[in-house]
Formats: sequence, C-alpha cells, structure tokens
Amino acid sequence: MVVVATAITVGVAMPAWSVEVAAQPPAAVPDDTATSSSSVPAPGPGESTTSLPLDGEAGNESGGVGQTPFDLASRMTLLGELAAARGRAARLETQVLDELASQTPWLARRQDLLSGNDRVSQSERTNAASTAATRESLRRQVVATFVRGDRRQVLLGALQDPEAMSRGEVFLDALRAQRSNTLDELAKRSAGLSALATQLSSDLRPVEQALSESAARLNQLEVARTSTNAEVQAFAAGSHVYVPGFRIPVVGPVNFIDSWGFPRMAGTPKAHWHEGTDLMAPVGRELVAVEPGRIGRLGNDSGLGGERLWLIGSSGTEYYYAHLSGYGPGIVEGAEVIAGQVVGYVGATGNASGGSAHLHFEVHPGGGPAVNPYPLLITAWGSVSMPSEAEALAGPGPVLRPGEQFSTVGVEAPGP
Repeated sequence: MVVVATAITVGVAMPAWSVEVAAQPPAAVPDDTATSSSSVPAPGPGESTTSLPLDGEAGNESGGVGQTPFDLASRMTLLGELAAARGRAARLETQVLDELASQTPWLARRQDLLSGNDRVSQSERTNAASTAATRESLRRQVVATFVRGDRRQVLLGALQDPEAMSRGEVFLDALRAQRSNTLDELAKRSAGLSALATQLSSDLRPVEQALSESAARLNQLEVARTSTNAEVQAFAAGSHVYVPGFRIPVVGPVNFIDSWGFPRMAGTPKAHWHEGTDLMAPVGRELVAVEPGRIGRLGNDSGLGGERLWLIGSSGTEYYYAHLSGYGPGIVEGAEVIAGQVVGYVGATGNASGGSAHLHFEVHPGGGPAVNPYPLLITAWGSVSMPSEAEALAGPGPVLRPGEQFSTVGVEAPGP
C-alpha cells in the first residue's frame, strides 16, 4: 500500500486550515531524466550536499533565470496521514496484546499436559525397572528350584522325610505364583500408563495447534506493526509517501543529508531547486532496488543525470537513480527486479563529472511530481550511526562478494 497525500491540515493555536500541495512546475532545463509526469533535474556541477539551504520562508525566492518559486508545502508534515498511521499503530499494538493474552490459557494447559506426560514417563520408567527386577527374581527362583530338583533324591535318601520335601516344593510353587502375579500386575500397570500417555499426547495436539496458529497470527501482527511504526516515523519525519519495505538504495556505508529544495545552478538558465537526495559513496558501490518492480527507461542522457535509470515499483511509486557508473547484471528496460537486487553502481557521470561520486535519488509517487526522499531514507536507515561524507567516500567500492547480485540486508533472499 502506498499513501500519497494531496492536502494537509495544520492546527497550531488557531483554527485548522487546509493547504493543497501543488505540483512544482518543471524547471526550464534540458531533459535529464526518463519521461515522467515531471521533469526533475539533478544537482549542478561542483555542488555538494553541503550547499546552503533556502534562506527565505515566503515561498517566492528565485535563484535565477527560469527558476520557479520553491513550493514550501512540499516540506510540510502531513498531519492527517501521520494521525491515521498512529491510529493504525495503536490498533495493531492492541491486537498484539490481545493475541498474547489469548495464548495464556493455552500455555497453561500445555504446561499441565507436559507435566502430566513427564509424570507418566517417570512412572513408566519405575514400572519397567520393577518388572525387570521381578523377572530376574523369578528367573533365579526357577534356577534354584531346578538345582534343588537335581538333588532331590539325595536329600530324600538322607532325610528320609518326603513330607518335608513336599512342603518345600509347595512353598516354592507359591513363591513362583506370587512372582507371576506381580508380573501380571506390572503388565497391567504398564498398559494403563501407555494408554494415559497416548491420551495426554492426543490432548496436547489441539493445544499445540492453537498455539501454532496464534504464533502465526502474532508474527503477521508483528510484521504489520513494524511496518506501521516505520510509516509513523516516515510521516513524522516529513515524508509525503510511505512504501512498505522501502530500503536504502546504496549498499554499505553511505552519507546523506536533507538537501530537498537546496538551490542548484543558481543564476543560470538551468537554475532549479534540488528535488532529490544525494547519497555519497565511492564509485562502483552497488545500487539496489528499493522495492520489487521493473526497470523503466535507462541510459545516458549526456546531460545532467548521466547514466541513469527509472525503477517502477510494484507499489506504484517510481524512483530515479542518476550519475551511475554502470548497470547491474541483466538490468535492461522492462526487466523485473526484487527488493535488494543490484541495479547499478555509484558513479559521477553527467553534471557530477569532476565532483564527488554519489547517487542522486528521487521518489515520484504514482509517477507524478517528486517528493522529498529524505524522510523515507532516514527512516529506513534507522538508528545506526551514519559515517561522515569523507568517511563514506573513503569506504570500499563494491561491498558484495564477486558475482553477488543481491543484497540480503533487510530483504528476503531471492527464490530459485
């Protein structure tokens, strides 16, 4: 789901009022991007992300010939979308707590059954030991009787007392019968324990099934909660669009700042406001798809963007990558890509030639006018410490292993 807002409502110590977010007229510059509903220029030659931001707040500052007024609405927080995202996050939090609470009786029942099963197992072990001991005692008694039988005639002749011998044999027979009865009782007990174990196992199955289904629901809720919390963070940071699963387009250490609206090529016929984010990284660093989609137009425009491409995301949002040094394996117009797939490499082509290598990155919801990418990028970056621009540029070129075409950081590995 992609949320694109066209209006905001602001209420700060005054009645709420609505402001329509107007699309910026295209700057009067040569086409430096693929065909889109807006023409979005890249940074001017020699300009870095450390350029000074806009000084004025009236929304009518002009930096040069052909430069249109900067639209301050493009920097406003969309309070309606932020409130809606917070509402969804709160509802998901409640659902997570309810699902966890629903597991409590099942977990208690499971513990009871497992404890019962442990007791049955212990009883079965004890019963088995008693059975073995009784069998051994009976075996020894049979052996002893057999030995005495061999000597019966000797004893009879010596004692001349057949009656005493008879009483002894009766006693031995009774002892053997007692052992046999004990074995019968132990066998019955073993059968009973086995039946109880089977019943416990049968009772445990639906409990495990219920807990498994609850865990699956909880996992889905956690995924949704993580995404919704990211949505809240993005809108709170000033984003005008949210794309679930959005990721940083540059693999590895990178530096970027919020340069939306910075003046570019002021005082020239190509003057324009910066409508993207410059991600600083060495030449050759891998660039990846920020979401699943397909490759739109690509190639060298011999102008501002140099080697560039458009990614048409499955969410409907389109992304512009500029100043590339090359393209990823199999990246051609119309190619289907997954999130994290290498689509190109950082460079310094176009009007970035002679300056610091970087990716000029733009976000176009629905293929329309550009919106500030920084809130999406900083939300995806998270709380990890960001290197300085100098550190990022001094870092390694490629960071993936030779031949790797996918970055699995934050994304699922591609299927077969």
